[in-house]
Amino acid sequence: MTCGKPFVLLGLAVAAAGFGSLGWFAWRLDQRLAELTTAQTACSTTLATLDREVTRMRVEQRAEGKGPQALLEKLATYAPLLSSARTTQPDYQAAKLEMDAIKKAFAALGNDGWTPLMKAWQKHDANDFDQLKWLLDCAIAVDPAAGKELCKRALLGQEKPNPRLRWWAADLMVQNDRQLAQQLLRQILTVESSRGINPERAAAYNVPILDTAAIAVSGYHNFIDRYVQSGDDQIDQTLLMLLGRTEHDLPTIQHCVKLLGERKHAPAAKRIEELYRKPPGIQDNPIFVRHCLDALASIRGPEIRPWLEAELKNATNELVARHLQVLLDELDGKPPQPSPPIPAANQGTPAGQGK
Repeated sequence: MTCGKPFVLLGLAVAAAGFGSLGWFAWRLDQRLAELTTAQTACSTTLATLDREVTRMRVEQRAEGKGPQALLEKLATYAPLLSSARTTQPDYQAAKLEMDAIKKAFAALGNDGWTPLMKAWQKHDANDFDQLKWLLDCAIAVDPAAGKELCKRALLGQEKPNPRLRWWAADLMVQNDRQLAQQLLRQILTVESSRGINPERAAAYNVPILDTAAIAVSGYHNFIDRYVQSGDDQIDQTLLMLLGRTEHDLPTIQHCVKLLGERKHAPAAKRIEELYRKPPGIQDNPIFVRHCLDALASIRGPEIRPWLEAELKNATNELVARHLQVLLDELDGKPPQPSPPIPAANQGTPAGQGK
């Protein structure tokens, strides 16, 4: 037994040396991997810079001049094509590729492109949406920090007040700074409606009074879509807050009902049932009622059956009754039978705008 101890000690020493070597190789491998990652990042940055520069040269070659002014002339040429309904699909795709190239070219110019961009921005009226949307996009490419600040002002309606430009700015903000987009869109939904800004809430958030040209009299629910796309962690609470406010128009309320149903937000069920029994605006509104029914069925699941059966017995509107039966059939696993279309005579309410 005593003679075996040296061999045991020797074995332990060899094992320790082996583990030490493995540890050293692992450390060296991690170090080398970090070096390669750094080198790859540098190469990617260089290639992106070269790509922007080559793109700029290519765009300038097809223009009459060079530099920012030539790019602005190209932008003015292609912007209307990207907004016109008469532009054919091939022409639209070609114009979109050119606009992407112009954006890259401005990014290659860097700070040299900022002043010409801002002169063009100031030159255009707030209603020149076709031009302003792309100038704003290029501004972010040229100077991300200053461009996002300009985008923020446009989104809040403080710069070139125009609802369409505000929605475009919201899209850009979601793409370039999701966290800031969440904050700003939540603020808009908290203090505004299709009627404008609420002075008391604006004062609480230290928000200036909104220019009337920036008010989304129709299409306010477009802010809601962008807000949901931002992925904020307060979406459900914010949408439920909107449902409880009487100043919002019917399309906005209907959109919130639809989204809360899709998200299966249980706390919204009580308020949606209240709206189902007493729709805002016109009482006999089967479109709005169907949205409420779909949302409630989505939130409550199979347990809603007794409630649907009771509502079916008491239904006085044929279209609503048939939709109740559709929902009951779906719970039974029967092939889905779509509800009948709403007759044209019943579509004269604002609810159809938010469907």
